Amino acid sequence: MRKPIIGIPADRRLLGSHWFHCVGEKYIDAVVQAADAVPVLVPALGERYLREWLASFDGILFTGSPSNVEPHRYLGPQSAPGTWHDPERDATTLPMITGALDAGLNVIDTAECYEDSEALIGRAARAHRSELYLFTKCGHGRGWRENWRPAALHESIERSLRHLRTDHLDLIQLHSCSLAELRRGEVITALERARARGVAPEEYFKDNLLRRETTALDVARAFAFLATADATTGAVVTVDGGNPAAFPR
Repeated sequence: MRKPIIGIPADRRLLGSHWFHCVGEKYIDAVVQAADAVPVLVPALGERYLREWLASFDGILFTGSPSNVEPHRYLGPQSAPGTWHDPERDATTLPMITGALDAGLNVIDTAECYEDSEALIGRAARAHRSELYLFTKCGHGRGWRENWRPAALHESIERSLRHLRTDHLDLIQLHSCSLAELRRGEVITALERARARGVAPEEYFKDNLLRRETTALDVARAFAFLATADATTGAVVTVDGGNPAAFPR
C-alpha cells in the first residue's frame, strides 16, 4: 500500500552569502514518525508548479517560522519595525491553501500562537466553511506565552473564532499541555464549559425552569426564598460552580 505523500513548504533564507530553501527537521519528523508518510519539501517558487504539487500531494503541512506573513496578505496592521518577512514563501503557501481548499481539502489544523495563521486561514476558508473541519489550539497565545487559566483559555477560543471568521470550531486542542496541568483538571473543565457555550440556547435551556440564562439575581432570590420559608426540601445549585464568566451562553 502506497504511503501518503505530504508536502512541506519551505522558507527562503539567506545563510551566509547564499539563499536556501529550508524546513525545520521537527516538521519532517512529524510526517515521517507520527504520520508514517513521505515528506516532500516544497521550494518557495510561487505558483509556478502549484497545479502539479496539488495533484501529487495527499496532504500539506504548513509549518511555523520565525518570519511572519506580510500583513497586506490578510488586511492586518503594519508590522513592527524589524519584523522578519518571507514574501517568496507567502507567494507559495497562500495560493496553495486556496488551491487545496478548491481541490477538496476538508481538514485544517492551526493555532492562535502560529501568529497570523488563523487570520489567513479564516480569510481563505470562508467560502468553504460548511465543507471542512476546522481545528485549532489554545493554551499558548501570540509569542508562545503559556497560560492555562480557564478564563485565558476561554478568551483564546473567542479570539480564534474571530480570527477564523467562524461561529464554531470542530476541534479545540490543548497546545503542549503538561501532564501535571492535565491532572489538575481545570483545563478539562474549561473546555467542557466552552463546549457548553457552543450549544444552541434552546437546547441548553430546555430543562431550565426559567427557560433563559440564570443570573446572579435569580440565585439571590432563590436563597432569600429558602431562607425565609417555613419548611422546604429545595436546594440551590449555582450554574457552573457559581463562576459568573460561565453564565452567558
